[in-house]
Amino acid sequence: MGIVVIVLLLIFLIPIIFGTIINVKSKNKDVEIPKEDLNLNINLQYIKDLDIDLEKVKVFISKKNKVEEISLEEYVLGVVSSEMPASFEREALIAQAILARTFVLSKKLNPCKKANGADICDSVHCQAYTNAKEKEKSLNKNNNGLFNKISEAIKECESMVLSYNEVLVRYPQYFSTSSGRTEDAKSVFAMDIPYLKSVESLGEEISPKYNEVFTFSLNDFIKKFNSKYSNSNLNTKNISNNIQIISKNPGGTINELKIGGVSIKGTEFRYMYGLNSANFNIIVDKNKVIIECFGYGHAVGMSQWGANVMAKNKKNHKEILQHYYTGCEVIPINQCRIE
Repeated sequence: MGIVVIVLLLIFLIPIIFGTIINVKSKNKDVEIPKEDLNLNINLQYIKDLDIDLEKVKVFISKKNKVEEISLEEYVLGVVSSEMPASFEREALIAQAILARTFVLSKKLNPCKKANGADICDSVHCQAYTNAKEKEKSLNKNNNGLFNKISEAIKECESMVLSYNEVLVRYPQYFSTSSGRTEDAKSVFAMDIPYLKSVESLGEEISPKYNEVFTFSLNDFIKKFNSKYSNSNLNTKNISNNIQIISKNPGGTINELKIGGVSIKGTEFRYMYGLNSANFNIIVDKNKVIIECFGYGHAVGMSQWGANVMAKNKKNHKEILQHYYTGCEVIPINQCRIE
């Protein structure tokens, strides 16, 4: 009887004892650590391992209506000399070069739809590009060495790109001039991108595009608006009391405004009237409408004039880029992964 009891106890207890040991071991072995804590990106490929040529770029040249293949670094040279004044500080030019390189590599992974089969187009739809030899003639015509200045800046950062958690930045947005603060990508492009957040960008009053006034006759302003929004009920008699700013974005641009009986986005109003930015004030003055505009461009990412101010204040290109792109780092192409 006693033996039977002992056997029964062993049958009952052994699964519990060893099951507990096994469970303890399995818990130690299979602990789930959040991916972001490891920051290894183990499932992402290195860009160098993809079947793409990282040394060449196919560019659609709009004037020729043809695709040309050029070296990556020659392309970057053509972009920087087209997108940023050559008189800018060296560190600002380097920052611009890194963005130009990052942008075109992102396009090699997701080509421009307007590029006729190329990776990228040569207009501001992507980023402005001019043949490097043409720019060299125009920039060095007074023997001022400006083209050489850009060339040297690009060589200094050869093969460097902007990354976020070691992943190639897909949206290295930049623009000309801010009004003192950049915008969130979510506010402007309706995309919540962690590295494109609103940041301070001071000292840009020196930019020729910092402040500009646009004047329209009352009739022209109303005609243009009613041609698109026939239900606005806007006319010369009621316009003074029928323009209202509803909300603004973190960087100061207009998010929404109401004109007549119609509510529209600030960006839509900007393009409708050909304004420099979506940061503006509207004044109705007798027979005209005056729009005072601040900044130039979409206001997301790096402000080129802001970058130059930072460079003048002894900030290097990495500090400039880390300021405008939250949490980003500059790394070699070969160390960069893709999503």
